[in-house]
Amino acid sequence: YQKASRIAARDQTWTQQAVHAWANFDRRFPESEYLDEVAEAVEQGRNRLALKELRIARFYSKRQAWPAVVARLEAMIRRYPNSEDLPEALGLLAVALFELGKIEEAKKVATRLASDHGEDPELARLRRRAPELLD
Repeated sequence: YQKASRIAARDQTWTQQAVHAWANFDRRFPESEYLDEVAEAVEQGRNRLALKELRIARFYSKRQAWPAVVARLEAMIRRYPNSEDLPEALGLLAVALFELGKIEEAKKVATRLASDHGEDPELARLRRRAPELLD
């Protein structure tokens, strides 16, 4: 973890290895004095890995490579469901699905964004970009 880059745009191999190594630490060492420290490091690592995936999806969206955006974001949402970047990922996924003509799937994602993150600015961005998804 000490070797891992703190910048999500860089190689995150060390972060992945640290998160993997610390998986189930709390079950293996329930009495450890380091439980809180490890849990915080794992959460930071997972957020960094999720942000890396989101950055790649943004890159693809600028190039309108919508299938690639969908693939990246669906994997990110599945792997890191508690990411602090989840609202942006849901908004971008809804847009990508909309652009691919998958309106019903896009509406489901938009509904999830609205119900789970109703106050997030990403909802307003989605409303401006594709208002028909939130009818």
